[in-house]
Amino acid sequence: MLAPGGILSAGHPLYDELAQGFARLANGETPDACLTAAHPAANIFPMLAEHRRESFRASLDEKQNRPIVLHRDKVLDGRNRARELITLGKPIDFVVFTGNLREATKFVIAENLERRDLTDAERAWIAGELGKFNLGANQHSRKEGPPIGGGSLDLGDTPAAPETPMTTAERAELMNVSVRQVERADAVKAKGAEELQAAVKSGQVALSTAEDLAKLPAEQQREIVKLSDKEILEAAKKIRKEQNDKRRAERMGRLAQQAAGNSELPTARKFPVIYMDPPSKFSAGDSDRSTENHYPTMTEEDIAKLPVSDLATDDAVLFIWTTVPWLRKTMNLIETWGFAYVSEFVWDKRIAGTGFWNRNRHESLLIATRGKMPAPDPEALEPSLYPEERGAHSRKPEYFRDLIARYYPDLPKVEMFARGKLPENWFGWGNEAQPDAQQSLLPEAAE
Repeated sequence: MLAPGGILSAGHPLYDELAQGFARLANGETPDACLTAAHPAANIFPMLAEHRRESFRASLDEKQNRPIVLHRDKVLDGRNRARELITLGKPIDFVVFTGNLREATKFVIAENLERRDLTDAERAWIAGELGKFNLGANQHSRKEGPPIGGGSLDLGDTPAAPETPMTTAERAELMNVSVRQVERADAVKAKGAEELQAAVKSGQVALSTAEDLAKLPAEQQREIVKLSDKEILEAAKKIRKEQNDKRRAERMGRLAQQAAGNSELPTARKFPVIYMDPPSKFSAGDSDRSTENHYPTMTEEDIAKLPVSDLATDDAVLFIWTTVPWLRKTMNLIETWGFAYVSEFVWDKRIAGTGFWNRNRHESLLIATRGKMPAPDPEALEPSLYPEERGAHSRKPEYFRDLIARYYPDLPKVEMFARGKLPENWFGWGNEAQPDAQQSLLPEAAE
């Protein structure tokens, strides 16, 4: 998307605007305030440190090593080159980026990530900065005259479809960090005092610590930032404990209320197709990311006691969700209930999470059968991999329940641990299920 450009020299409006901006930068103004001739995404990245400028300038004294990149009369890439060339009184070679605003933003991010050695926290902070951009109509373009490079170039003035701001997941993927890290950066940017944000950008305060501190009043944040590193950590630890204690009390009350609505799993009616997403228990604390903050969980032993074998017909198929840590346990459950593993689907969540050996971004829907359960019609088969960005905590894409219905359209189907309303021709059980009377497994519901 790079098109031929030309040469900027003293007297050209953009050249002079850049010169004035760099002069203001030298007087202590921020890039956002003074480098109005630069693309906002370019200004996310810091300018070259003063102690490195002299050697960089010397490398440009004889020849410009590469052209700067313009997009809609803004410097998309090459601010440091432009600054040193202007200091040397030399003209500036440029090329033109012809994509739209979203593509331009991704371009400058990719260029800078390739040249800079950034930590995870720094990349997450940059991802947070991207959240403030409106990538719709180009609000940075000048109104007068055609853009530099000629009016015939497609510079993204009228994109084929309206642009939308980057989602959290999109920003995380672009910067190669977890969604959780971007959420932390967003929280600090939204509620953090300027001093706290500056401390994060300088590396004085970790992003996770800053997220906790941002929950305090702004004046209290400013006072804490003045403390030693150890005292800052202690303050964040105290806040975290208070928040966790509060969440734990709320969670216990919620679980007690949900447990009051539990019912035994009726097995009077048998089903040839069973779909389930067991609420597996992880080793988690009482943070806001804890699994049990979202729904009651069960151990492997608790799940194994469910009368799934009695609920199934002699010939039956079981579709059961599992995660990497629970894979072996789920295989054990399958065998305990008298089923045998035959295949699986993989849900690609698109954005990588956490892990010990890799950054996990998938869950598996295992398929197990017993007896002589027939496989689906070959013409109905779907690919084993399905990509969809994750939604609410632990909620699986409806695509898979619909797929099961297409595989076995004429057979009775039951969803265990169902949530909310159920589609037609499905039965459901679970303390969050909202089946119609004819869809419930409870005897009294059918009366």
